[in-house]
Amino acid sequence: MHVRIALPVLAAAGALLACGPAASDSTAPQAASAAISGAAVARGNAGGNKTVTVMDQNLYVGTDVEAFLSAPPELLPVLAAQAWATLQLTDFPERAEAIADQVAATRPVAIGLQEAALWRTESPPDAYLGAPPDAQEVAYDFLAILLAALADRGLRYDLAAVVENADLELTVPVSLEPLELLDLRITDRDAILVRRDVQWSNASAGHFDATVPIVIGDPAAPVLAFDYVRGWTGVDVKYEGEWFRFLNTHLEAFVPAVRLAQAGELVDLVEASPLPVVAVGDFNAQPGSAPYVELTSVLADAWVESGAEGPGYTCCSNDPLLRDTASPPFDERIDLVLFTPPFVALDATVVGDEPADLTATGMWPSDHAGVVAKLRYVEPRFYALQP
Repeated sequence: MHVRIALPVLAAAGALLACGPAASDSTAPQAASAAISGAAVARGNAGGNKTVTVMDQNLYVGTDVEAFLSAPPELLPVLAAQAWATLQLTDFPERAEAIADQVAATRPVAIGLQEAALWRTESPPDAYLGAPPDAQEVAYDFLAILLAALADRGLRYDLAAVVENADLELTVPVSLEPLELLDLRITDRDAILVRRDVQWSNASAGHFDATVPIVIGDPAAPVLAFDYVRGWTGVDVKYEGEWFRFLNTHLEAFVPAVRLAQAGELVDLVEASPLPVVAVGDFNAQPGSAPYVELTSVLADAWVESGAEGPGYTCCSNDPLLRDTASPPFDERIDLVLFTPPFVALDATVVGDEPADLTATGMWPSDHAGVVAKLRYVEPRFYALQP
């Protein structure tokens, strides 16, 4: 998510906001056995060098959420109204079609997703009365929408792991004359999809200890105060007879010290894994930054190690409506595929960053481009012989 919304001229008043604690640290929406098939279990060419393709994609929540977190209370209804309008204009069902096309072209074994939002509504509203987030009427479930778009292309992926992070509910003025209100709830999620013909197990998820405290209004008597949490998901994947740990995350975007601390926590997860690790995510860390240095102390960068051509920029569209399409707006490389031995990187490609990738009505598929990497698993006894 990125702060970039321009405020419209609207008249509204009141603090119409509620926030609740993040969900449980461990969520596996399907039993791992559901992803196992006879084809997946077959060992195949065990003992040789094997290749695996993985993907990372930030989906873009569809509107600006962070603007709420620094806004004065009197502007919250204004921002809420614009967020609801922008969410509908950025039409995730349409964008999911373009993202699914990228998956169809590359057929990754595992996909890490960030900002896999769940938007819900409630009427009559109660957030303005101080109720915790409780809206249940689904407006947009990004994971369900994307999985359906994949299925339409004959691509079967399982939702292997998901973590719920920030959970925010606001009362939105959808009409001023007459006044009509509803609650709009955003639950930020990160998730892992695994191709259905691939065996997986040990799905897990958690939140980082390092968080950002958010206070809206007078600190002595805030309208809202909570910790903005971010998390990670993980799953063990068996492909061509070899197991590896696949991790996915979205590190803090705006507070460098918290982002660095979260990178350190992710390094701890990598070092604790008994399996080789592939870690993907929106790390909000450009090469050379302190979090990047921390991460690459134990992980290699597929873009660098594969010798990929070009800068590999993945971030970001600066138009909340995703229509800054005169030329690709991406000018940062913060979405990464990282890995440990005995993997080596064969190739890395940015996807969703060219005019040919635009949706039917001319939007970027997301405010981030995706990254697809092809890695080779090298028999450990031969790894030291790699150039």
